[in-house]
Amino acid sequence: MPGSSSALVAFAVQGAFGFLLGGLGPCLVLLSRDLAVPRETLSWVSSGFGVGLLLLGATGERLLRLGARRVLRISAVAQGAGGALLAIASDVLPAQAGALLLGLGGAGMALATPVVLAGSGATARMSRAFGLSSLTGIASPLLLSAMDATTGRGRTALLVPLPALLWAAVRVPATRAAPARPAHPGARAAASFSSAAAAVCPGFAAGAGVPAWTVVSVAAHG
Repeated sequence: MPGSSSALVAFAVQGAFGFLLGGLGPCLVLLSRDLAVPRETLSWVSSGFGVGLLLLGATGERLLRLGARRVLRISAVAQGAGGALLAIASDVLPAQAGALLLGLGGAGMALATPVVLAGSGATARMSRAFGLSSLTGIASPLLLSAMDATTGRGRTALLVPLPALLWAAVRVPATRAAPARPAHPGARAAASFSSAAAAVCPGFAAGAGVPAWTVVSVAAHG
């Protein structure tokens, strides 16, 4: 049974990721307007998210040797930095860097969460965590739209998860977890599918990523 602190941190990071991923699509629309660039120019921004997933997916098992809790802390920091860059970017390059960091953070979270939540009742805990991610992913576009309608700066809504991510980065227990066992083949297949789909299909990353990640992750980790 994971410690309650570790479980709360995993939930916070998972919920934040759902929010940021759900807001990625609307963010690209707002970026196109704010930067006065054609939307097709921003295709590399959403592709940066997929590249982040692919990069970490290729080295995931080695990274977990650092300990799942440490990976979760890195994930929280990467997601926070990525969301902040997307929120305040005044050029395409910082926005692309933000999407890349978001992809790296999301992949790290997906690798570490099953290990952190392992133990009796792990499937139920993971289902709740992924459910939270899906709920925040649904709420995110609504909040971006409301923020943009009232302030004209809808992208700043991506800063909403930042306090939770900072809290998570600080609250991760300092003790190093034992190196994780090799990922289940189903988990590797699920990660490969999600990463490849996000890299080649911006719509997956921007809209379908949360529910798809939920399904493949729960199935892969039992």
